[in-house]
Amino acid sequence: MREVREQQRRVSLLEGFEVIDDIKAEMEKECPRTVSCADILTAASRDATVLLGGPYWDVPYGRKDGKVSVEKDAELVPMGRENITTLIEFYQSNGLNLIDLVVLSGAHTIGRATCGSLQFRLYNFAGTGRQDESLDSRYANFLKRKCRWASEYVDLDATTPADF
Repeated sequence: MREVREQQRRVSLLEGFEVIDDIKAEMEKECPRTVSCADILTAASRDATVLLGGPYWDVPYGRKDGKVSVEKDAELVPMGRENITTLIEFYQSNGLNLIDLVVLSGAHTIGRATCGSLQFRLYNFAGTGRQDESLDSRYANFLKRKCRWASEYVDLDATTPADF
């Protein structure tokens, strides 16, 4: 039962994959076994970034880094509760540097998050029963009003949520 709940939580956090499946099906008709779902996600992320004022980058299609996806590997990815020291060590242990960390973290410049992913900072940071003292108090109050339920969504940037 616990595994089912965890799977449901992951699915609820990641919406819109049916669109990727539709694009993938169309791509397979034109270019069989060439463009991966990861390619489509990368291109869509790049195009959304450009539309919101961010930089453009070339996307090389036809990934060669793997033929299968392993769900267990996703558990190795940082979940957003790590401090900067832990993130730097994680990236370095995987052959990445500080620039890689900044670029990959920049993906969180736009969009929304579920309140459940940040409530620990509002109500019980590091098991103290208090909010994270590094949060701006006005922003923390805004989040507390907005995030009454873990399933609610909040903009990642309260001032310019649709700008890169």
